[in-house]
Amino acid sequence: MVSSDFRKEAREKLTGKWKKVVLITLIMVLISAVLNYIDKHTSGILNFIVSIATIVIDVPLAYGLTMSFLNIFDGKEDVELTDFCKDGFNNFSRSWSVAFNIFLKLLVPFILLFVSIIVIAIGGAGALTSYMLTSKATVSSFSAAAIIGSILTVVAYCWLIFASYYYQLSVLVAIENPDMTGKDAVLESKRLMENKRWKLFCLQLSFIGWVILGAIPFGIGLLWVLPYVQFAIISFYKHTLDKAEVIQ
Repeated sequence: MVSSDFRKEAREKLTGKWKKVVLITLIMVLISAVLNYIDKHTSGILNFIVSIATIVIDVPLAYGLTMSFLNIFDGKEDVELTDFCKDGFNNFSRSWSVAFNIFLKLLVPFILLFVSIIVIAIGGAGALTSYMLTSKATVSSFSAAAIIGSILTVVAYCWLIFASYYYQLSVLVAIENPDMTGKDAVLESKRLMENKRWKLFCLQLSFIGWVILGAIPFGIGLLWVLPYVQFAIISFYKHTLDKAEVIQ
């Protein structure tokens, strides 16, 4: 199957269900908007607490949203508009277990990215200190640090993106295998994604036109585009799973 096949199946699964998935997506967006509004309009220790709370809440909500979409994809008719909230928080520790294990798998490129930022910062601090002491900035030293830091940043981002595709099916695997640990779900995602990362990348890239069109009218169109993308990814997952089972 190619990208167009996954998109076609996604549209078929969404037939007669667009209203429900759009409303679910809207509720999710409104929750995120409220949390972001509170975050931006607080300060000091309260702002820190709200920021941490937002991160803590976002992970299970995203998990629950994927669960609702997966249930609708599978043809379940009893999915309610706010089930993603209930399902997400009912799987709070599980959702965070998956997220944490993905983070561990991507820890090395994250560290490299942090190092690249430090290199650039040190170069800039060195040039600034030199200017303050001698009124003459060491441009060459800063330029060298900037070049090295920029190269490290590009490498880190590419590595991070390249590696992250191994784990993009982790939540779907975890949802369909409730007895599997978060760590095992992440490992299973990697197994399923062997030699298929480019295929998933092409599928996601094929939505770029829809994303641009959806973003034009104040982003309203994204309420349709986002579930469309998610359903196509679920289709990709189902096909990959079936193929893996046949091989076994």
